[in-house]
Formats: sequence, structure tokens, C-alpha cells
Amino acid sequence: MTQTLIPGLISDDGEAVAAFGKSDNCVVVDWRDGADEIFDAVIPFLPQGYFRIERRGSAEWVVQAGERPAHTVEFPQGTKQEAFFVALNQVLAPDFELWQYTPVNGDGYSFFLAPCAWWRSFAAEHPRVLAKYFLSADRLAAYMGKSYLARLFSKP
Repeated sequence: MTQTLIPGLISDDGEAVAAFGKSDNCVVVDWRDGADEIFDAVIPFLPQGYFRIERRGSAEWVVQAGERPAHTVEFPQGTKQEAFFVALNQVLAPDFELWQYTPVNGDGYSFFLAPCAWWRSFAAEHPRVLAKYFLSADRLAAYMGKSYLARLFSKP
């Protein structure tokens, strides 16, 4: 996990804001990516050996994070990625959590993956920066679960 650009976000440094969402710092997911591609994007940001995946069919995986019991994660055809991000965060908790980096918003997502304790500390110390640049996976899923018309008249 690279956090070298965080001070730039705190000071609203334009270069740091532009650079932060790149794949060196964030988990980058294309709108067409399925579970396998999302897992492949997340793994490099986690400690080696922490995250284990076993495929169990065309839309089901058994995922273990750390030494906790394994979870079954499903991603059937037609499932929204945002719901999958919430499920992934449930597997990673209480160790890690993905938050969307909102300045990079288009045909995909950039997620900053950090320890849950880091997110709590960052929220307490820099609530304005958190609200300006990041969106929890839960809030992203709730927002994207609304109809197109409802999203036009609301904020995530």
C-alpha cells in the first residue's frame, strides 16, 4: 500500500490528486471486469499469502482473508460490481477496506485499499478530505442501486 500522496490530498495539491487514482496507488477496476479481474487487481495491495481464492463454479468463489474462516462470494451474471465490492469488503474486514477514490470516476473505479484502523484514523483527523475524495463501498453500492433518474437528483 502506497500512502506517499496522502499529504498532497490533504493540502489539495493538484498533482497529487491527479496521480493518486493510478494503479500504483489504487486498485483500478474497469466497468467490464468480473470477479477474477477484480481479485487480480486487489491481491497486489494485500500482504503476500493473506488472501486466498478458490473458484467453485462459474459464479462462486471461496475466499479466505488472513486466518479467519473462508467466505463464499458469488458474482453471477448481471450482478452489479458495486455489490461485489461490498461483499469483498466484508471478507477483508476487520483488517482492510476498499474506498472509492472519487476524482477518478468514469468507465471504471479506483479504490484505495488500506487497513480499517487507518480509515478510522483518517476519518477522525481529516473528515473534510475523506468526504471530498473518498466514498465507502456501501455508499457507492447504495447510490448505484438507485434508478438513473434518482441518481440524477442525488449525491452518492
